[in-house]
Amino acid sequence: MATSMLQVSEGRSPVVSVILADPESSLRSTIFASREGLAVAHKVDDAFPQQAVKVVINLDAIAPGDFVVRSFIAGSRRKLEILAMDANGDGLRQLLAMTRQDRRMYVDLKGIEFASGDTMINLPDAVVVATFKGK
Repeated sequence: MATSMLQVSEGRSPVVSVILADPESSLRSTIFASREGLAVAHKVDDAFPQQAVKVVINLDAIAPGDFVVRSFIAGSRRKLEILAMDANGDGLRQLLAMTRQDRRMYVDLKGIEFASGDTMINLPDAVVVATFKGK
């Protein structure tokens, strides 16, 4: 799993390790950013058989409304895990607006959990930073 949320004001490391897929479980995930230039993913080769990346987040570029999230599905559990967002929470409001159609079960500053299902939460208005490779 990825580390906890980064906010600009916390001054934490801008590098987050993320598992994109695990062949021993049903975990699949995609990293999204609200716009280009916020995050770059670098493949982690020694994570085999899992697919993993290190996501470098440009904290200096985060503006109001920005976010970097990991959308994942594990079994039927679906969630958006917040990796980084603006310090005042506009990024969370942006995510809530983007996922208005999906049934949300729980929302906090770490992420949004959705009703069980068989599809990953997709953010078509966001930029894909990294995604799992299909089978």
